[in-house]
Amino acid sequence: MDRLTETMASTDLSSDHNETSLRCIRAQRATANELLADSSTLAHRQHASYTNQSPDICQRNANMLDLAVEVLEHVVSLVGPQEVIALRSTCKKLEGAATDSFIDHFVRCRRHAITVRSLKALLEVTAHPCFGKFVDKLILDTTFPFREIGEELLVVVDERLTYDDFYSFVYKALSALKVHGKPTILGLTDRNPASFGMKELLSRPTAHHFPQERDAVFSMLRHIAERDEVSLKIGGFDLELVGTQRPHLMGLDALAFASGVGQYVARVSTLTSFSMKVAMPPDSSDVGVVCDFKRETLVMSGINMWHGPRSIFFGLFCQTYWPWALRLKDMTLVECHIGGFYDSIVFDFCLHMCFATLETIKLSSIAIKSELRWSVVLQWLARARRLKRFELSTLTRNIDRIINSEPRRASIQHIDEWCGSGDEISAELLDLSAIVQADEDAWESIGLGEPRKWVVYTNGRNKHLGKVPEPMLFSANADPDVLP
Repeated sequence: MDRLTETMASTDLSSDHNETSLRCIRAQRATANELLADSSTLAHRQHASYTNQSPDICQRNANMLDLAVEVLEHVVSLVGPQEVIALRSTCKKLEGAATDSFIDHFVRCRRHAITVRSLKALLEVTAHPCFGKFVDKLILDTTFPFREIGEELLVVVDERLTYDDFYSFVYKALSALKVHGKPTILGLTDRNPASFGMKELLSRPTAHHFPQERDAVFSMLRHIAERDEVSLKIGGFDLELVGTQRPHLMGLDALAFASGVGQYVARVSTLTSFSMKVAMPPDSSDVGVVCDFKRETLVMSGINMWHGPRSIFFGLFCQTYWPWALRLKDMTLVECHIGGFYDSIVFDFCLHMCFATLETIKLSSIAIKSELRWSVVLQWLARARRLKRFELSTLTRNIDRIINSEPRRASIQHIDEWCGSGDEISAELLDLSAIVQADEDAWESIGLGEPRKWVVYTNGRNKHLGKVPEPMLFSANADPDVLP
């Protein structure tokens, strides 16, 4: 600009037009220098220029619909189910942006009460040409909604429903899912208020007798899925059961039913997942089993019974030959209790079955009785050839004895926290086993003249602390069944 000004100044500018051009250039140079000297003035002028725009321009810049579709989809993904419905009913663009969220909230997992209205809705969703292919999970709600009429318990339903009607609805729904050609998870749930049709079902005053035994519903569901005309690809089973202190109103109690399902699942080699949760009474821990057949992982929690017809683990592992267990790579046991001799045999069988392939194991909050010693369990783990990582925490051993005609108990936490990984796992486990065995031998050798030590609770060893806390001793006349 300076060079252009000098050139124009040294030129003979006789016309008024050239003089006017020269004055404009000098004014622009002065203005530019002034703005560069005061950046805040420039920012202020930019802000003033934006705020002084016309209302139409400001409104257009602030319109949500002007955002990119990807941004709208992200915004919609942050809202709840009812808000997604409201957005879809606004306009075509928001309807399209909310489609993925709508599918996640309302289509992928369908939970339906066993009523005419609910099963008709299920059939409409599965047969829908757009949404049907997104149904990944189908859960039937075997809630037993009833009211007492005289001395008879009648199930409350919206219309009279027979087993033939129920079979027809489920058959058509599973046949529609087969058309889409992808695996579907099937399952049952108890007392789930989120199931479609449950709210309307419980609000109706009429009643018709329709027993909903969960074992019968499950048998019918899998029978339809396995029919030659259907041959649905089953991606797994998902069970959410409610355990009670008395048997189920109709059919088997929760644990016995879960064990029966486990026996069936153990015979099906095409499954890719199996999930089961049994909500037990307040004084018992909930039971959970999650098997991922594709990733070869097993997670079990709250298992306090390892053998017998009501044991979920017994149904999965021991009733039938389960080849998948021989490929298990990752095992997690949480809040389990090995209560006696037969439980210890099954627990031993569980570990030995997967020694050849086990790569990761996590044991947390597990208690065993005196029939099984933790030192032996750790020695077993040290023999696992492919083990790459272990995590052990709160491993407790309960020792019961009769001393001077009085029951005495020692509850000993041998390990608070111990973890390791790498090539030295076997040696570390053997060292840990030797430490725990010294504790166990000391407790086994306690004489009859030392009854005070039979009511004791120790804090255990922590690998990272590098020291052993002193045990806390309690009075000899303390209640042996009450431990801190």
